[in-house]
Amino acid sequence: MPLRLLGLLLIGSCLGAAVNLGIYRLAYLRRRISPWSPTRGRLPPRGLFDRVPIVGWWNLRREAKIHGRGFWIRPMLLELVFGIGIAALYWLEIGELAINVAPQFPGVRPAGAAAMTLVHYQFAIHVVLLALMAMATFIDIDEQTVPDAITIPGTIIGLSVAALCSAPVLPFLQIAGQPPAAADLTSPLRFDYPTEAATFLASVWSLVLGLALYLGWCFALLPRRWRTGVGILKAWRVMWRRIAARPEKNWMLPIAVIGCAGIVAVWWGGGQPWRGLFSALVGLAVGGGIIWLIRLIGGAVLKREAMGFGDVTLMAMIGAFFG
Repeated sequence: MPLRLLGLLLIGSCLGAAVNLGIYRLAYLRRRISPWSPTRGRLPPRGLFDRVPIVGWWNLRREAKIHGRGFWIRPMLLELVFGIGIAALYWLEIGELAINVAPQFPGVRPAGAAAMTLVHYQFAIHVVLLALMAMATFIDIDEQTVPDAITIPGTIIGLSVAALCSAPVLPFLQIAGQPPAAADLTSPLRFDYPTEAATFLASVWSLVLGLALYLGWCFALLPRRWRTGVGILKAWRVMWRRIAARPEKNWMLPIAVIGCAGIVAVWWGGGQPWRGLFSALVGLAVGGGIIWLIRLIGGAVLKREAMGFGDVTLMAMIGAFFG
């Protein structure tokens, strides 16, 4: 375990460097601050030691006159905290099995190669989500916006993980009074828990609902502008004309078509992959839908934007991961 934690400390700091690069490259106002960004203009070429996580930012203090005083402190701390945090998360989830222990049976833990494989997958999924959330958080702090370049790929990753990996992102720990088995402590919290919804999930109606939820997410990402005071039909036509004229449709259409094809394929196969994917689609709709509803109600009450749409897509991404 000590060697694993040391290795994860190094891996986590490198992941923190990738997060820093994403923060500066995926923002609306891109900046060439990261030592992994190509330099131009007044920026001198970066050396090999400048690219070493944590240490490199200390070396880049020499660019304070260009980027601003103390610009290097936050990214250096982020890489340090990511290194320590990933190692600590591994100790918590793998060493202590903290989220895979039933509260009423604290001494009973999952054991065996299969269970440990599942909790390692669980840990890896959480690391991916933490990296995406860190990029979104610090861009939001800097610019008060959450870019689609993070939330859209993140949502697709969450849906793909739910369909391809049977590892639990969050396990259910409600055991009916009996000492749990390893399978009980690592079973994923899905849409059909605690009752089996096998009939519904096997029917075509689950496919229809799943496609509707996914296409609703795709539609929400389009540049919609609703014109008031001209009637519903005319406003509807104007909205779609604006959508057709914008470049976003060129990348949103393939995402919609490929995603629908994937949903149909997973539904056709059935079983655990469809249970996981349908759960993720429900989580996407609930997570994004609640924030979207707050945005609509708050805007109507306050007569101004109460919450940015980036918060809607961010919660949809989190819902896709956690179901």
